Amino acid sequence: MTFSSKGEQITSTGGGSKIKDEAWASWNEKAFVAFDGNKVEVKEFEKKGNKVTIKKISTIGHLKVICQLGYQAQPDGIWDTKCEVPSQLITNDKGEPELEEFSEAEREYMTKYPNSYFEWIAKKDNNGQPTDEMERKQRSPSLPLIEYGLAFDFPDLMQDFSDAPYKTEEEKEASEEDMRPLRVSYNGEYFSKTGVRLGKRVNFKTNKVTKVMHEKAKLWTIASALGVNQAYEASGYDIGVLADGACYCNIEAKRSVNEESGKTYYTYDIKGLTPILDVSAGAIEVSAEDIKKGSKCPTDFVGVLMNGMEYDESHFIAIRKEYKAAMEDCVTHTDSKGNVSGWTWEESDLGKAYAVRDKEWAERQGAAKGSANTQGSGESSSGASTGSTKGNEVKASSSDGLPSDDDFMDANDVL
Repeated sequence: MTFSSKGEQITSTGGGSKIKDEAWASWNEKAFVAFDGNKVEVKEFEKKGNKVTIKKISTIGHLKVICQLGYQAQPDGIWDTKCEVPSQLITNDKGEPELEEFSEAEREYMTKYPNSYFEWIAKKDNNGQPTDEMERKQRSPSLPLIEYGLAFDFPDLMQDFSDAPYKTEEEKEASEEDMRPLRVSYNGEYFSKTGVRLGKRVNFKTNKVTKVMHEKAKLWTIASALGVNQAYEASGYDIGVLADGACYCNIEAKRSVNEESGKTYYTYDIKGLTPILDVSAGAIEVSAEDIKKGSKCPTDFVGVLMNGMEYDESHFIAIRKEYKAAMEDCVTHTDSKGNVSGWTWEESDLGKAYAVRDKEWAERQGAAKGSANTQGSGESSSGASTGSTKGNEVKASSSDGLPSDDDFMDANDVL
């Protein structure tokens, strides 16, 4: 099917892994080394007991994964207040003077608009950092937005997957060279807390995604970098227009080694996007389209919707663990007329498909254990662990040769 998702605004107001840390560390180090020799900028320093190495590179990335994450709860809206701020001193329970919680004007406003409230917030400096100065702000709940997870593949940064740590020793020995590009999530590895939220912005009065409103959204920035912003607008902001696009990406790879524990942590982040433009050098001219064609990416585009699709393993592999965690947290919204928008993870077609997949893995695991016992090995498969995934009762287990759901997600975090 053709991937398509317009996703307008709604209408109203662990499992464990059997793979050892050492195996992942070795694997991630190979991905980190892949940055070498590519006009990379390297910076090394020490910070809070960690030896940090940062590698930066600008290279062509291809948008190869788009995952719909469902409707996600948004932070409360924040505005400058027009109400008179609290100024009267009152006596608290300890008999101490303190500033009243709300001014009379604020109380009147909250009576008229019960969802609103006011609070003091640290004022930020020009760099966006909080200061000691406080300012009064008006707050109110925001409607959920449908969000997306996007990942780019980088053909200049290749890694051999024939010895990926989630493979058994037998599979590794039988595998031929399997070179694949590094895959990096535009949202960031911890986007649910600190990273990039890719939601669609609308005009709340008309409930439409307008150009003026959408230019404020990061999806518009991505479409512009990919050179498809006009087609994106003409489609009614269908995110499928972005599929398989290419642009220059500024990537930052970070390795942090804790000097006390010896543990090593790796992160990969996309810090900026720029369009691929025509290039002229004297009589030689190369079009942007030819540059994109010259950057051959061997992977296929994968688009994942939470409903209305038939899923195969290519979809499950494309869903990074942080995308799945967001999907499990998706919400519904009921308006004043009782109309429900959105869906829960358990209700979604994808959530049901995962439940079937987990059951099949459990059955295969049981069959493998039964086979081992029949052969008289005297012991069951080692390294098995069981845990429930966040937000539902679906469980995933792992044993030798049978990667768990988390094993699959971890394996593809470095694609």
